[in-house]
Amino acid sequence: MPIPPLKLSEEVEKRLLIWLVDELTLAEFEFADRDEKALKYERMYDAEPERKIKTFPWYKASNLVAPLAGIMVDAIYSRLMNTLWGVEPFWTVRARNAAWVELAEHVQQFLEWVQEERLKLYAAMRHWVMETIKVGLGAFNLPWRTVRKRYPREGGGVKERVVYDGPAIEPIPWTDFYYRGIPRVIDDPPWVGYRVRMSWEELKRWEASGYLYDVERVKDTAKAYYSEVEQRRAETQHRQPITPEYYELFVVQCGFDVDGDGVAEELVVVVSKDAPALLRVDGNRYEHGERTLHIGTYFPREHSLAGVGVMQMLEPLQDAMTALLNQTIDNATAANTLLLKARKGSGVKQGTRIFPMKVFELDDPERDLIGMRLGEVYPSSFNLIAMMRDMSERRVGVSDYNLGRESPIVRYAATATSTLALLQESGRRFDTTLREMRYVMRKVGMQVLQLYSQFKPR
Repeated sequence: MPIPPLKLSEEVEKRLLIWLVDELTLAEFEFADRDEKALKYERMYDAEPERKIKTFPWYKASNLVAPLAGIMVDAIYSRLMNTLWGVEPFWTVRARNAAWVELAEHVQQFLEWVQEERLKLYAAMRHWVMETIKVGLGAFNLPWRTVRKRYPREGGGVKERVVYDGPAIEPIPWTDFYYRGIPRVIDDPPWVGYRVRMSWEELKRWEASGYLYDVERVKDTAKAYYSEVEQRRAETQHRQPITPEYYELFVVQCGFDVDGDGVAEELVVVVSKDAPALLRVDGNRYEHGERTLHIGTYFPREHSLAGVGVMQMLEPLQDAMTALLNQTIDNATAANTLLLKARKGSGVKQGTRIFPMKVFELDDPERDLIGMRLGEVYPSSFNLIAMMRDMSERRVGVSDYNLGRESPIVRYAATATSTLALLQESGRRFDTTLREMRYVMRKVGMQVLQLYSQFKPR
């Protein structure tokens, strides 16, 4: 049976709705520049220029983007994913004393079955890991989900079936994650939430399953809009999206004073800011008593919920390297371009075509027609590009050995001992991020056990 929502008085519901709409409006204002930044990060990763044709210093000048971000992110993602999922079992359970050794082994086997067969953890977490690396903050929700679907019966009628009943990991895009203030951990802010977009059919299905109530109140708030980030993601799949109609809701986990005693109670609210309307209000129904939203950071920033991502680290360096790369190519183009200086009356006219074996009949070939180059190739340009690359590798902690190539400095003089020492040292930066992610995964494993003990104790 669906879990009934929390019953609040009309006055409390009104206060809660006004507070949430105000808070969400302010949060959207605070994060107003995030979509623009996300779009730039997508282009950085794909090494795609902002304009298809560059007109400076001349039409169709070099318009490449140095693929630093893509190189670094791919190397780090592969390293982290292979390390996290390279060892089985994913979660290790240790007994605190000898009496629990056998039980610990069974719990470990159970958790391994859950992560492989129920959570589908690898498929779910790859989005979280990639976004954590890119932007420094990855978020996901870990609720208990009961999914019901309806099927037509032979001869008429409808049959409802529970197709899934268990914990679910739901990655949240960075651009849909909201909070206020400057929190340090996920339980610090007065509220934290995320945006979801649903079609009308999805809303009715969630209403039929008992999760949402009275969705007719939001029927007139349909939007037909794709953000630039969403359009960009569609274009990378070689398709032009036809903008669908959808309904924008926010799922908010917050503290709010329900009974008027001055102490906030934990709530989970589904709210439409456009209607405005509360579609569901729950207390924290989980016995573990924690919020179900989890976040991970690539590299921590002190006293902040969000961390520092590879894109933020590389943004100025990739821009500088892109400028140097294009200047070098344009300079080479100019150096390979030959101008001709001709004496008046020599017979060489403006617009004369030049091609191999072209013959000019001149009175004085040495003086009547002289070649002139537009520029020179400067070796210092290549040194500057190499310097930018080295700075980028140091900033994100990626070395030649992490990229699977031999160091250009030591080359063949490297010994096995020195190479192993360098590999160990280069891994220390990744160890910090791995500890951050393993800390989150440890909490996930504990919450999964707590959820099963609450909803399926036998």
